[in-house]
Amino acid sequence: LWGSGFGRGIYYSNISYTPDNATYSSKAWPLPVGTIADWQLSPAFDGATLTPGKLPNLATMKWESVRAEAPGLVLVNRYRKTPNIIAPSDQDTVLHNRFAGSKVVYARTFIDSPTARTRLMHFGYSDNVVIYLNGAPVFMGINPSGFRDGDLGLFNPLGDAVFLSLKKGRNEIVFAVTEYFGGWAFSARLEETS
Repeated sequence: LWGSGFGRGIYYSNISYTPDNATYSSKAWPLPVGTIADWQLSPAFDGATLTPGKLPNLATMKWESVRAEAPGLVLVNRYRKTPNIIAPSDQDTVLHNRFAGSKVVYARTFIDSPTARTRLMHFGYSDNVVIYLNGAPVFMGINPSGFRDGDLGLFNPLGDAVFLSLKKGRNEIVFAVTEYFGGWAFSARLEETS
């Protein structure tokens, strides 16, 4: 079983149970309007081997299709093992996103736009993120535990936003999400603009 303990297993003993043969319906909670639900995840990479702001060759990666869960989160911990290391206290190391033992996963999705237009994307992440639109970096954010004013690095599902200049046709959005320990997740929601 997985529980508290930042992704490490919890062991129980002397458990008994009584089978219940009743049938239950599973109600799927709806995702908020505008949630980007369908993503592909790359394997996890060591953070020290990557160059922030530069995408590796995505065509050579093996991708796994995943779907956001209510209220719109992609829980990377469900698919990749968290590294469970303490974030460095050296701000330059964190700012440059190059810390051995940290893990980075690339998550990509595609947005089809009928015209060239700008859309606002609200998003959240844990612990660091670089967002790319059609191969170019458009945002970098950092929020590991204790980095921002001594806070706990708590995940805010829609705590940041960026304007995306979409081209007509297919657009590729890539999140490079770095994790140190705890919850490894991200979310994204598009807002219509006039």
